[in-house]
Amino acid sequence: MFDGDLATGVLAIDLYNDGAPQATPAMAVLIRHQLDTAPFEPGWVADPQAFVHRWQDGNWQWTLALWGQPLPPEQLERVKSSMPEN
Repeated sequence: MFDGDLATGVLAIDLYNDGAPQATPAMAVLIRHQLDTAPFEPGWVADPQAFVHRWQDGNWQWTLALWGQPLPPEQLERVKSSMPEN
């Protein structure tokens, strides 16, 4: 984890996939924040090498950024469905 706030529930996590197959992004960042707040957008959001996926559920806004390639739709749906709503 590289950032978070217990009071608001903001959470930003670095995800590394060392040794992953070549078709898998080697690094990603997952960010969660409340629906009624401005998105947490570190400087890498403007990185032209980053593929940024955003979605909302009933309680949170989510951002998933990957380097190297975006997630195919079916993999992104799998990530979305794995996120807890509380």
